[in-house]
Amino acid sequence: MEPIHCNAIILTISEYTASKKIVHLYTPTLGKIDCIVTGISSKKGKQKRAYLQPSYILQCVLQKQNSRQNLYMLKEFSLDYNYETIPFDIHKSSQVFFLCEAINKLTVEESSTENTFDFIKESFILLDLLEEGAENFHVVFLYQFLKHQGYAPTSDIIQQYASTTRLNPEELSYVSLKHLHWNRTIRNLWIDTLIYHIENILNISLLLKSLKVLKQIFN
Repeated sequence: MEPIHCNAIILTISEYTASKKIVHLYTPTLGKIDCIVTGISSKKGKQKRAYLQPSYILQCVLQKQNSRQNLYMLKEFSLDYNYETIPFDIHKSSQVFFLCEAINKLTVEESSTENTFDFIKESFILLDLLEEGAENFHVVFLYQFLKHQGYAPTSDIIQQYASTTRLNPEELSYVSLKHLHWNRTIRNLWIDTLIYHIENILNISLLLKSLKVLKQIFN
């Protein structure tokens, strides 16, 4: 099979063997795919390991392993965009870890996804450059992602979920970020409401390991 040259966003990484990892990528044309990465345990693989982080945007050369399986070899990769703040800001890095885990669970393998890829890429770059309002980015992103996928909750639905507090989805835009002066309670209520909506619409249990860490960091 011919090598595939494409961009990709790292969603999650899992152990495969001592010298290999499975990297879950989101790509413009292949959708969500699983890739084997080798050679990361050696001294020469130090830079490779540094690039294998959730949200990192790569230029890749992929090789499909089997025509019947959604499994690729990540043969070559380099950074397509070099983050300036996300790797060094615990708040921003915890946000993208949470969002990448959510995207990984909410996207379908091997489907045409160029518009969604562009949305995620541009959103993460925006977070990297944000100087004001970054603390609420993960809430706005998650709502906008659901809107992009076609099942964002309306105002009426939100009030059914959170009847004791008036939450306004019209606030949830990137241009409004620096004006969202939420406290921890409102921020967590938004996240819990959106997750409940996802579980209700998709009939799933959305267990996100990174959510607890995210809430602690923004405590």
